[in-house]
Amino acid sequence: MFLFNRKTLGKAAFVIHCVVVQFLAGAKESLAQITFEPLGSEVTSAFRHFDGFTGQYRLVEAMTGGVAVLDYDGDGDEDIYLLSGQDLDGEPDSRKTNALLRNDGSNVFVNVTQTAGVGDTGFSLGVAVGDYNNDGCPDIFVNNYGRNNLYQNNGDGTFTSVAHELTSDLDAAMAAGCCFLDRDGDGDLDLFVANYVRESFPHKTHVYKGKPTYPSPLRHKAERDLLFDNLGDGHFREIGRQIGVGTRASRSMGVTTFDYEDDGDLDILVANDAEENFLYANDGSGNFEEVGLLAGIALDARGLPQASMGIACLDLNGDHRLDLYMSSYSNEFAAFYENKGDGFFDDETVRSGGVAFRNITWGIVAADFDNDGAVDLYIGCGDLDDDQRADVEGNLVLWNNHRGGFKELPQPAGGSTRGVVGADLNSDGLVDVVCNNSSDLPEILINTSKSVGGYLDVRLVGTACNRDALGSRVTLQADGYRAIQQLTSGTSYQSDGSRLLHFGVPDAAGGDLQLTVHWPDGSTQSEISVTRNRCLQVIQRARPSDARK
Repeated sequence: MFLFNRKTLGKAAFVIHCVVVQFLAGAKESLAQITFEPLGSEVTSAFRHFDGFTGQYRLVEAMTGGVAVLDYDGDGDEDIYLLSGQDLDGEPDSRKTNALLRNDGSNVFVNVTQTAGVGDTGFSLGVAVGDYNNDGCPDIFVNNYGRNNLYQNNGDGTFTSVAHELTSDLDAAMAAGCCFLDRDGDGDLDLFVANYVRESFPHKTHVYKGKPTYPSPLRHKAERDLLFDNLGDGHFREIGRQIGVGTRASRSMGVTTFDYEDDGDLDILVANDAEENFLYANDGSGNFEEVGLLAGIALDARGLPQASMGIACLDLNGDHRLDLYMSSYSNEFAAFYENKGDGFFDDETVRSGGVAFRNITWGIVAADFDNDGAVDLYIGCGDLDDDQRADVEGNLVLWNNHRGGFKELPQPAGGSTRGVVGADLNSDGLVDVVCNNSSDLPEILINTSKSVGGYLDVRLVGTACNRDALGSRVTLQADGYRAIQQLTSGTSYQSDGSRLLHFGVPDAAGGDLQLTVHWPDGSTQSEISVTRNRCLQVIQRARPSDARK
């Protein structure tokens, strides 16, 4: 006979509750299914990436290239801009340029590079998209090995190169990631440009274990990063060291901007290769101080630098703070830095279920791929030389298990991926993925996952701030649901993602949706009773003081 009293019954109920919760969580994980269907070569063959390989194993060959999505023609569809390398010896080959693929709907993409005038013939690595002149048309910056390029959107489907507006003393630097931001709140987008190393030609080929291979980046001199101030008249001026940016040289890779301490301005995060990461904290006036070590993201939990590559900014654990995920070299942990608040982060990679991936991890997309209300990750994998590339096992999806960790969902083997971005290319409410593969065709991956909830896409238009509304923080909430995102430029590895903020809304979210926008100028705007499963455009309303101007 078993005798129960109130105390033992309480313990039994607690044990049963724990078992049920664990069972349900395990069942939910077993049902996790995120799938993508690649478009055929008849679509993607309009572009093939070229890495400039000549057999001399120049480091720059292994690092290209990024990818961006933008609605360049204003038709509501996300178009794709792909970067390519170039011949490193002799004159540029006009057949090996960057490419703009226009989205014509129904998964049809047309190469319009020549007519649009964006066929940059430099050796391209990083790309950023931003409306730097506030005319309502997205412009394109290309970060090259050598002379960089800035394409001004003419508003008629064509661009004009205005590269002469971006001069510096580092035109021979090997480029990296880049991003637009309004550093000083004047309503104009400034430009942050990261650099990797200074690589001189000709060079001596590195040999390891009797075979030629790419050298360590530590064999090359690091370069400083740059910040170009937008003067508001179509001209830029490089002022990095004057405002605390680029005072120390580093081997920069991916970059992003976000408000890490929630003080209303944008800070700059730089993922550095084989040395400590940089976090440039904005003091509110547009000046910066490097605080990566103090904030806890310069080094990993062991106190060691990693070979950081790409960056994703996401609220992994649902505490409404922006956390960080950084890709890294093969057999190293891809690091997860949890935002603890008050400007501090902890390396929680192991606790979140992180693993050391066999291949080098490059680009990252943070998005709710199955609309269950939690942000997942898509990670591009690839290696450096042909022997390593043969062992690439495919890219990865990390499904958010709703408990502060991930479940790995391997994907079919593809190319040796570098830049990766996400966007809803076919307007079906699911985030698709674009991969730029080294020396290969790109992959346009259409999300075929079962949507387990609804969604809301949000497009912001600034009027009293920069027109792109970069730096805005958006909160979406309902009964039992609250999510937060920040609109920024620069993401992944040397890439730039969609300006549409995608929120997956779980079916369990009850009542009306309420959306609140905290604009970069400090104003707040709320939309009540927002309808799900749509794209909502929010135009910044003028303050009473603005209306009188």
